Amino acid sequence: MKGFFATFLLFVYLFQTGQSLNCYKCLAASSSGASTACSQGQGLGSLELCNGQDDVCYKESKENSDGVTIVTRNCGRLPNAALNEPLPFCKDVEDSEGFIDIKRCYCQKDDCNAASTASLASVLFMTSIFAYFLA
Repeated sequence: MKGFFATFLLFVYLFQTGQSLNCYKCLAASSSGASTACSQGQGLGSLELCNGQDDVCYKESKENSDGVTIVTRNCGRLPNAALNEPLPFCKDVEDSEGFIDIKRCYCQKDDCNAASTASLASVLFMTSIFAYFLA
């Protein structure tokens, strides 16, 4: 019976992780680019299901000419330069469009582009495995 339970839990976990990603989407939408609405503590945006072509969630932070840090979150594609890197993966991006200190981080778990939250399914899976071995 324990073997069936463990197999069932593994199947549920793998099925959940095989689905499209859920990522936070929050884009700095002001015309001046000075919106801080996506910064931690001020709102993560909305949790949205990514389309089938997107394979990562990302979080980008950058500083504008006024010294204000702008944060955006969204679904996206892993860049070729990061294909052989372990995820999560962060990289500095060349300054552009008046922004400096641009850093973009990529991850492949549901709602991973929040501050650093664990996926509910991952927590449930790990708790279930722990309980299985204690029984």
